[in-house]
Amino acid sequence: MVAAMDLTPQAWTVALLAAWLVGASKAGLVSAVTLAVVLFASILPAREATGALLPVLIFADFIAVRMLRKSVRWQELLRIFPWTAAGVGLGVVVLYFSNDPQVQRLVGAIIVGTIL
Repeated sequence: MVAAMDLTPQAWTVALLAAWLVGASKAGLVSAVTLAVVLFASILPAREATGALLPVLIFADFIAVRMLRKSVRWQELLRIFPWTAAGVGLGVVVLYFSNDPQVQRLVGAIIVGTIL
């Protein structure tokens, strides 16, 4: 496992760029999150990168909802929440039972699948 203090200044710069790309994806640059995933995976092992990126994505969702609260369609958010929670739960189970090479292949397959 890579501790936060073990990251080089360059790795922190890449992590900040990836976090910024997550924010950009919430602002409408949808494909930016794919690049953020790749950047996180370039500085951390696949399992840790996935675990680090999920809270960033969730936090970005909370910020987006807060900033756009006057135009948020709460009914739609509540409608998709169970599926979102199930996806996060499934992801936790998959990460728990997978090793790093398996997660690398899975993330790669997901990225390729979203591009096609």
